[in-house]
Amino acid sequence: MRRSEGLKSSARRAAIVAPWTVVPIVALALKGGPHLGRVELFVSGLFVGALVAVPLTYLAVLLLGYPAYRLLLAYDRLCVWTLIGAGTTIGALCGWLLVGRDGVLLCGGCGCIVASTAWLMIRRDVESSALGAPGADVGA
Repeated sequence: MRRSEGLKSSARRAAIVAPWTVVPIVALALKGGPHLGRVELFVSGLFVGALVAVPLTYLAVLLLGYPAYRLLLAYDRLCVWTLIGAGTTIGALCGWLLVGRDGVLLCGGCGCIVASTAWLMIRRDVESSALGAPGADVGA
């Protein structure tokens, strides 16, 4: 099945924008010492999130997330649940590999948020491209 150009451009846009959603999650998850105030802690978390979490998220999206999206798209299984499930699984596995058991929950949550953001960006194009395919399940 031939996909529309709108789906390709929205997928590229989602791959560029969606990884930035991890910055506030990292900013809220970091714990500082007793010498830092709330504002300083949040600003340092934003800084660490932008310097560390965003490049790692881009790497995970490039190496694992985008190929998973293409695979789901090729087999007509792309819907909200499969994309979020793939994002959560990829995030949890990356957290386990990079941090250990302690990183699974936070990184899995980040993968879920990144995949949800990507779905919100591509869903209209996925739904419009699936209108020509009878019986296609595109999620909510």
